[in-house]
Amino acid sequence: MLETLVAGFIMFLVIATTTMVYRGALLSSQKAQVSVELMQVVPFIMDLTELEIRQKSEETDVLNGQGKVLGIEYFWQARMESIGAVPPELDLSTGESVAQEARFKLWVVELQLSIQGRKQILLYKKVSW
Repeated sequence: MLETLVAGFIMFLVIATTTMVYRGALLSSQKAQVSVELMQVVPFIMDLTELEIRQKSEETDVLNGQGKVLGIEYFWQARMESIGAVPPELDLSTGESVAQEARFKLWVVELQLSIQGRKQILLYKKVSW
């Protein structure tokens, strides 16, 4: 009787351990799947935000937008960090440097992605002119 009890306890431990390992692997697989889905769409969303920034960059120093692509909701906000110009150009006829117009804007973009209750925030910089 004692041997049956010990054998049953050992079998219970093996089944419980196997179940926990399987559950952990399943959760990891689901998280990885969500991350892959998010990262596949990120380049497309970044292109959309860059287009909107270029179209609206003359209007204000803070821009934002939102949308949904392939089931992934996104919200972005861009804040202008600085305005700059290309390096001075050398005028070959006079030999002097000619300053260029400051027309390039550097934006700090915060992109928030959301899918299946999981959120991810990305920060990156973009240039517009």
